[in-house]
Amino acid sequence: RLVLAATLGIPLSLLMLAVVYRLLMRENRDRRASERAARDSEERLRKLSGDMEALSKYTGMLQTCEGTAELLALTSRALSSLAPSLSGTIYLIRASRDHAEASVTWGLHLATSDVLPLPSDCWAVRRNKPYCCHDVAADIKCAHVELPQSGISVATMCLPLTAQGELMGWWYLSGCGPGPLPDFDLVLLAAEQFSLALANLRLREDLRHQSIRDALTGLYNRRYLEASLAREIARCDRRKLPLVVLMFDLDHFKSFNDQHGHPGGDALLSAFGRLLQSHCRPEDIACRFGGEEFTLILPEVESDIGMQRAQAILSATEQMEVSHHGVPLGRITTSIGVAAYPADGNTSATLLEAADKALYKAKTGGRNRLCGVTEI
Repeated sequence: RLVLAATLGIPLSLLMLAVVYRLLMRENRDRRASERAARDSEERLRKLSGDMEALSKYTGMLQTCEGTAELLALTSRALSSLAPSLSGTIYLIRASRDHAEASVTWGLHLATSDVLPLPSDCWAVRRNKPYCCHDVAADIKCAHVELPQSGISVATMCLPLTAQGELMGWWYLSGCGPGPLPDFDLVLLAAEQFSLALANLRLREDLRHQSIRDALTGLYNRRYLEASLAREIARCDRRKLPLVVLMFDLDHFKSFNDQHGHPGGDALLSAFGRLLQSHCRPEDIACRFGGEEFTLILPEVESDIGMQRAQAILSATEQMEVSHHGVPLGRITTSIGVAAYPADGNTSATLLEAADKALYKAKTGGRNRLCGVTEI
């Protein structure tokens, strides 16, 4: 019996040891897999935390951008860091809505895209939601995307830029295929923040434009004139440079307005505003002073040159043809008062007063003429 027990016990003990060893090995393997999963989760969490911190920083800086160019430059740098494996282009739709323009590009696209595509060329714009193409050679791609060289797999993604119900453009992103592209959720959040920032920036620009521009003529308004004239006088004073102010009044405007109605009068004011702009240098400042009166600031211009510029505008006004809805409204003339800094005034108030007196002299002298302060 002892021999039999020993004979049977030894294999059984070995079997039990083998089972225990197998269980220990499995436990060790599971523990190592759990540790690897924990490390991977920790790494993903660390990456996600870093991405969210970078995205938060990017979002905060978006709100302080002063212009569209700064917004685009900031986005190209931020996306190069947030999604380094992706190349991108931001398309902004023009005001005419007929074309989009590639405003900024970062990275090197393996599948290039048109510089001036039609908005309808992009599936994301048509459907107003993200569109992903896992392989442009095999899947349905956007029309603005060109096929890459043979043998290269490229994945693309287009994200529409929509805010407050307005479609402003789209992001085009590309990377090595086949897709899906990485960091989709992160890039989508960044695109949404960019859309909101771009819409807010455009709204601020519109409000600023309305605060300094006359809506009818497109010229600067009187408030901007007074601030700009004081600034230009101070600048010319520091550099010992001249300056000329021209003040215009459309002759017999009330009679013209009574004859053709307010729409005709508005057409005349708008046409004269365009005429002034066509006679301006980039540094000149054309303003609607009020009613039918206009002012033109000519920095760094001598008095005699200012008189020549005024004479050219006087002659152009005589030749100007005004029409409303295709109906000719006749011709009109203008009277011009000319004042020079510093001879006729060394402050904005005195210079405008001198130009106004010269304008009054021109109107009382028969209209359709110009008059300087020295002629009063």
